[in-house]
Amino acid sequence: ISDIDEIALPAVCLVDLLRNSSGLQALKLDSIRISGDRDAFDDLAAALICHPSLQEIYFSGCVPSEESMATLEPIASAIAKIQTLDQE
Repeated sequence: ISDIDEIALPAVCLVDLLRNSSGLQALKLDSIRISGDRDAFDDLAAALICHPSLQEIYFSGCVPSEESMATLEPIASAIAKIQTLDQE
C-alpha cells in the first residue's frame, strides 16, 4: 500500500464543493476514502439533496476511512432523493 492509498478526502470538503458550486452538473467519485464523523456524512447527504443543478453522479468504490465512525448509508439514501438527477 502506498501513502496515497491512505489519504482520505474529508466529507466537509465535498460539502463545501457542493455548496459553493451551484452550477455543478456532474460529480464523479471513484475509489475514494471519505473521512469524517456521522454529522459530516449527514451534512454531505443534505448538500447532495439540496444541490440545485446536479444531474449526474458516479459514486463507485468509495468507502469511509478507517478512522471514520460513519457509514455511507446517508449518502446512498440522499442520492436516491436528488430531484435534479437524470432519470435514464
